[in-house]
Amino acid sequence: NLTQGTFSPFSAEEGKWSGSFDGTNDYLSIPTSDDFAFGTGDYTIEAWVFLNSTGSGQHIYDGRDNSATSARLLFYVTSAGKLRLLQDNTTKGTSTDDVPLNSWVHIAVCRSSATGYLFMNGAQVATWSSDTLSILKPSSNLYIGANYSGSGNYTSGFISNLRVLKGTALYTGSYTTPTSPLTAITNTKLLICCSNRLRDKSTSAHAVTVGGN
Repeated sequence: NLTQGTFSPFSAEEGKWSGSFDGTNDYLSIPTSDDFAFGTGDYTIEAWVFLNSTGSGQHIYDGRDNSATSARLLFYVTSAGKLRLLQDNTTKGTSTDDVPLNSWVHIAVCRSSATGYLFMNGAQVATWSSDTLSILKPSSNLYIGANYSGSGNYTSGFISNLRVLKGTALYTGSYTTPTSPLTAITNTKLLICCSNRLRDKSTSAHAVTVGGN
């Protein structure tokens, strides 16, 4: 009987992993779910990213539909290197500073009681008010590392510990950047790119499909 005792030489601790995206045709997709329908409530999307370039805009979290509108979210880095949230194809917040290249950066977007926030490495880089749009779930799939059809806006670099919370705004002001792997805290609906295999560590255990290589 063959057994596997360890993942050696791939035996780093849980959480200390990332997904490698080559900027050409790589992405992850997750089937649509009510977990990503935030309604008018609070939410948090966060991740560690290590970008090699800016390119033509790199989509970290794209929950839009094929019309790229319809009350859905896009969390991405623009071609100019700015962190931005689009909501119903309308810009809600954009960072003034560039997302640093070739280094790990913690990014986050939150909505708390109709106020939105963008963060980089614990610093608040944008905020907006009167955010009352009811956010719908993706029409087909949620895309990580590419646009809503998996056909462009590819991330070039690494994404680690991408976590989605529904009903919780984890950050509403400057915070200390996490130094430990993220965990499936209360209201976690997705936690990926943190294991040595493709899995969602949230209690939802969403299927994760690879696009590209």
